[in-house]
Amino acid sequence: MIFVYLGLFFAEWFAFVVLFLPFGVLALAELVRAAQLPGMEGVPSDDPPGARLTRWHVVAASLIIGSMLLTPIPIACDFISGSSCAVDGWYVVAIEATLWFMTFSILFGPMYAMRLHRQRVHAAELIGLGVCLFPATLWIAIASITNGDPQLWSAPGVAGAVLFLLGLAIPFRWVKTVALASSCVMMLLALAEFSGPSISVWLLTAIAMGYTVFRAEWKLSAWEPSALVQASSQEAAASDSADKSMRGGWSDRTVQIASFLVVNVVCIATLLLIARVGFGAEESAPATVYALAGLAIAAVGALLTAVAPAAFGRPRSGKDHAAAAFVTILTAAAVLNILGAPRVMGFDQSTTALVQLWKPVLVAAASSGAMAIALTTLTGKLRQIRPFMIVIVLPAAFLLPSDSFFTFLPGDSVIAWAQRVLETGITVTMLAIMWYIFGPGQRRARSPAPQSDVRHGLLAEAAGSS
Repeated sequence: MIFVYLGLFFAEWFAFVVLFLPFGVLALAELVRAAQLPGMEGVPSDDPPGARLTRWHVVAASLIIGSMLLTPIPIACDFISGSSCAVDGWYVVAIEATLWFMTFSILFGPMYAMRLHRQRVHAAELIGLGVCLFPATLWIAIASITNGDPQLWSAPGVAGAVLFLLGLAIPFRWVKTVALASSCVMMLLALAEFSGPSISVWLLTAIAMGYTVFRAEWKLSAWEPSALVQASSQEAAASDSADKSMRGGWSDRTVQIASFLVVNVVCIATLLLIARVGFGAEESAPATVYALAGLAIAAVGALLTAVAPAAFGRPRSGKDHAAAAFVTILTAAAVLNILGAPRVMGFDQSTTALVQLWKPVLVAAASSGAMAIALTTLTGKLRQIRPFMIVIVLPAAFLLPSDSFFTFLPGDSVIAWAQRVLETGITVTMLAIMWYIFGPGQRRARSPAPQSDVRHGLLAEAAGSS
């Protein structure tokens, strides 16, 4: 594992491609497979409601307990021996095992969250996210203490890890939700210092989450009874046709698409003007100010996207249209920030041409993801890919409050803390959109299941209650 990370670090910008490529191929394979399911043949097996998850719980507990036992080894070794143990063979083995624990938890956490969600476990998504973040948070906290330079940012991580363990044991639903949500935010805040896109571990976390939620959403849509889906489509088309003939004008869908495009164009033009006037000069404002402006414009754009059709006498756009507008406008702000940012610095403080390839890679990934989200939302086709598209936007959006690439200002200044808070807020917002609006956490209308297919009916009922 150490050699794998070293290879990714040396490759630097190529780490994004190396990590995205296998998940992208898997996503494409899932889409091809879904297109060959007219009769629901070949749908991946899934745990039906009520299935036992003992093995999943055992693995999750092993990851948490194992990381708690392994990560303190450097401090314990140095304390016992009175000197550094970095050259000892068993110490290297312990570090290797810790890396495996941390990496496996990243891959396991999203799948665990999906299994818990299928079984209607309360706060399933927060539990899965906590499993992802817990080992890495301990690693960062212990590493700061071992290096003799414990920073103030490690305190939220330790508090978040402790609160996560308490949240798992709390029986009260709302208290449990608040505790788990707070713990995840605190751990994300602690990890914000190290969550640049060139750090392969965090890229792997985001991509694994996106692919897991995408696959879960694809399963949910693939299992929906085709008769109900077809009837719903026919009813929508009939309603749209009747509305158009009665009013003699544009249909509801046309007004929603037009308002979406107009709002996005206006908001992006505003971002261009702000970036040119307020951030194009030598004495420009900090990137945190531009990030706040971008977030505010994206929020206004989302609101206008939702309410604009009402001005034409049409129903308001859904929350998925508003979320797609928010992601698109935020992506535009992130792309402008990346294009205007200083030269990228590598891990060895170099600014070689190879390191500069980070910019076009991030811009291309974010732009492609935002365009895919907008198109799938407006056309109503392949909407299940949106969670995965959110993830390839996230690395660029995460950098929005940063004054430079992969480095922070020296010391814990107010600006540095503002960057971390904004980066954490952007991450939480994007993950919330991925799960609650585009993913399996969204509320679905309960539909009566056909009697001819009991298996489909059970899954449709479970989907409706989520």
